[in-house]
Amino acid sequence: MRFATYHLNSAVDPADERVSIGARALTGDDYHGHVCWDTEIFLLPFYILTWPEAARALLMYRFRTLDAARAKSAGLDFRTGLFEQFAGYFALEQINLADYAGRSVPMDVVLGRERTQRSQVVKQADVVALLALLPEEFAGETGAANFHYYEPRCGHGSSLSRAMHGLVAARLGYSEMALGYFGRPQRLILRIPMWRLVVACISQPLAGSG
Repeated sequence: MRFATYHLNSAVDPADERVSIGARALTGDDYHGHVCWDTEIFLLPFYILTWPEAARALLMYRFRTLDAARAKSAGLDFRTGLFEQFAGYFALEQINLADYAGRSVPMDVVLGRERTQRSQVVKQADVVALLALLPEEFAGETGAANFHYYEPRCGHGSSLSRAMHGLVAARLGYSEMALGYFGRPQRLILRIPMWRLVVACISQPLAGSG
């Protein structure tokens, strides 16, 4: 807990509303500083409870960039009932992930990063995350249609992905699929030796804490 709190407190600047917390925060540059929805969904509640000034700065960052985000969003395709993952997504190469079911590495390793970026393979389907977080916004068959489209196109390269898919599958009544999704993240986390480091950090008091 102390280890996680340290990273959360060091990643935010309550005095600057022009910046937010990028994916990987200060621990890596894989996402090139992109600020994803993870910040609001998983991090913001911590700051609301413990550091309201930091929470306000993060929300103001989103407010300041809202117009640009709206301009880039593709929205609903009324012909298909699908929400486009991003502009031009439907025109990208379609790849059957079932052909790579036995892989032990992410799809960008299998296909190469450039080809993956030119395909409809997604690391985690943000549209499915919307279905999970805002189910009331997807009335009728819209939710099911979008889930059926994106579910087979997701490579689940993120540990956050399967839980979102499992939640949507459960709400749609696909119990076996949901159980499969909920089981995989637990097995993945239990295999990661990082838990030893976390336990060690929890058991040691922070410097200066007495």
